[in-house]
Amino acid sequence: MATIPAHLQRGDTIRVIGPSRSLAIIPPQLRETSNERLKAMEMNLTFGKYVEDRSHFRSTSIKSRTEDLHTAFGVPAIKAVITIIAGVDFGHTN
Repeated sequence: MATIPAHLQRGDTIRVIGPSRSLAIIPPQLRETSNERLKAMEMNLTFGKYVEDRSHFRSTSIKSRTEDLHTAFGVPAIKAVITIIAGVDFGHTN
């Protein structure tokens, strides 16, 4: 049976993670606009530990991305997860 999550409420915590690319590739103005819009909806915005890290592939290690992903879904207080952007590194399995 499918689990249907509750609708977001004011004050809920949202976690931003980068499963394929780093937040560092997003221009500062776009980041500010996004953050302001979520805060205007009275959401508590949090970020993964490694979301800003990046290598020459514009991402971070698979281990770091996996840790951010598991943490985001493993903390009951986090009610929604937003990914920065999709990309070729998302499906890495090694």
